[in-house]
Amino acid sequence: MRVPLLLVPLALALAVTGCPRPGVTGEPRPDDRPLTREDRLQVARLEAQRDAAVPRLIELTRDPSVARRALALRALGRIGSPAAVAALRAALAGDAARSPPAPRGGVAGPRARSSPTWRPRSPPSWRR
Repeated sequence: MRVPLLLVPLALALAVTGCPRPGVTGEPRPDDRPLTREDRLQVARLEAQRDAAVPRLIELTRDPSVARRALALRALGRIGSPAAVAALRAALAGDAARSPPAPRGGVAGPRARSSPTWRPRSPPSWRR
């Protein structure tokens, strides 16, 4: 008679931990997806257009994707025109201030390098 009483809490614990929460799926949310190459190229092209791209970058600061928002804010800061700085300050005063910093490497991404690492050559050991 004792064995069934011990199985009840175990069965209850398994039932509670084994069931997923309602609304939880295996797909990442839009704000969890990493930046794609196209996202980076789009922002880089907009950044190259300077003042003409500020309205489009302002739209991107309202994107649901946290990474795209951060990249657009970084581009506005790089442009640095009065309109871009005003938009950057307005965006950072709201919810965008909670977004994480842009990924290391900026627009190009973490794999890109601007120049190879340079170190001065040391003299050969026989010349010392």
